[in-house]
Amino acid sequence: MTSDSYLSISLKDIPPQFEFKDGKLYLRDSCAKPITLTFPLVLDEELARISAMLLDGCIYSNLAGLMFCQKKDKTKIQEFATVIEKKFGIKGRVSVQKPSEALVLAYGSKVLATFLHMVLDMHRTGPASTIPWWVWKSPKSVIIEYLRYAYAMEGSVRNFTKSNEVRFHSCDQLYMFDLQNLLNYYFGIVAKVTKYYVRGYGLKFYLTFEKAEYVKIFYNEIGFALESHQLRLKQIIDHIGLNSTKSRTHARTNEKQILDFLQSNGVSYREEIAHELVIHSATVRDVLKRLLAKGEIRLAETDKFQRKLFCLKEKEGQSFLAIPDSGGKRIKGPSTLKNLL
Repeated sequence: MTSDSYLSISLKDIPPQFEFKDGKLYLRDSCAKPITLTFPLVLDEELARISAMLLDGCIYSNLAGLMFCQKKDKTKIQEFATVIEKKFGIKGRVSVQKPSEALVLAYGSKVLATFLHMVLDMHRTGPASTIPWWVWKSPKSVIIEYLRYAYAMEGSVRNFTKSNEVRFHSCDQLYMFDLQNLLNYYFGIVAKVTKYYVRGYGLKFYLTFEKAEYVKIFYNEIGFALESHQLRLKQIIDHIGLNSTKSRTHARTNEKQILDFLQSNGVSYREEIAHELVIHSATVRDVLKRLLAKGEIRLAETDKFQRKLFCLKEKEGQSFLAIPDSGGKRIKGPSTLKNLL
């Protein structure tokens, strides 16, 4: 259950490994430099961002420090640094990672790393990660902020002409189940976890949903804290609206458009038709099935990439097969036998 007000950490919540004195937090029996802290520490949207952004970084397994790495949106480096300095009074060191040119923000603070891990439940390298306990119990605005930044770090959106799919990638299966439950419990989004193998890396997982109603919920209530991904998500939303109208109320219009396209272009494959006509690939698939059943088109061939190419079904004395021209290129479109001779 979410709370109506922010959760907070008070001085009595601090484990005995720490000592608080004169506005600074120390590790007992350690010479590590302290961090500045004000109690109560409010567990707000800013800390939710830090926790989520660490998905593209880590707290070192020995708790000697932490780092955050970013290539997709380098402004996130400044955002991360600003929150850490505001909340804990320390600055990090920025370097450029070669050859990727990604920016790396590193903190060599054992006190900060230990505090984030032990008190704020942020994962460190090694053990399976989970969503911090306080995110689950925080106001919905904090949960949303966590998800926005988590998906900015590890999320992706498919090309809208191919699928409505929104994915989240991770090598941590337990974290995927945690995220799956969070989306379902608070937003009613039903997602599934799928595993896949990456050569040279190993086993990875992705959390996926593509049902239109779930994509709309995600767009309207959560979204990406990354402009490029949010733009692709909006393209899907726009396309869902356009395509749902076509598929439900203008099925014959879709059929006519595809027949006209095949008339003009000859042998074509599904993704080509979807891209050119700006119709969802799944809709094109369904229309092609109907047209095959009606006998208005036929399967011309299956190419070396296992793509099925379709063309209009020939009438007597007419051929729709692609033939090479003098330059070796494929000629598309119907032509009578008379014109071919």
